[in-house]
Amino acid sequence: LPINCLLLLGPAFALLRSEFKDWRERSLERRLDGSVENILITTGGVDLNNHTLQVLKEITKSEYATKCTFTVVTGRSYPHINSLNAFLQASKLSVSVLSNVKNMAEIMSKSDLCIGAAGSTSWERCCLALPTISLAIAENQIEIAEQLGKRNVAIYSNITNLLRNFEQFFDGSGKGLQRALSANARKICDGLGTLRVLEELEKKFEN
Repeated sequence: LPINCLLLLGPAFALLRSEFKDWRERSLERRLDGSVENILITTGGVDLNNHTLQVLKEITKSEYATKCTFTVVTGRSYPHINSLNAFLQASKLSVSVLSNVKNMAEIMSKSDLCIGAAGSTSWERCCLALPTISLAIAENQIEIAEQLGKRNVAIYSNITNLLRNFEQFFDGSGKGLQRALSANARKICDGLGTLRVLEELEKKFEN
């Protein structure tokens, strides 16, 4: 890069849609409740390897699962909708499946816990202080998941450990874990990254 190149790096400059900034305060207020009833599952727009169904199959093994309501968000290109629907028809879980949603910030804000891929939506979840069990389902997600795990922002998990990690939120220390993740997440990204980038661009044009 040229020596005079300005680098706008890190979650402080994450380019989130304005809806996340708009929903942030309401989402932070919700975190004071401490309950774990509404679970969001989102593993990417395409999800070729059907991590969505793998997650649900693991979670259904938990005695706590029937006490929760699940929202599964898939992309328009999700190719496994038939196998997902077949599983849900035979399942006792309360699950809503949404595709190609336009109100992700609202959905996240009204969720108590997310099981999600450690991609760019990590910064959306941090902005809304949503406690998360994070899965690295692509090579470029591993470092994000590891770093957020080290900072106690999200629990870095995999399918093998998912059930144990999920059930942590329902034992005696569950509320403490939830609040710690939420408090740490809100410090990572505040949803103002787009405005910061615009400010820097304006400065460049002014000069």
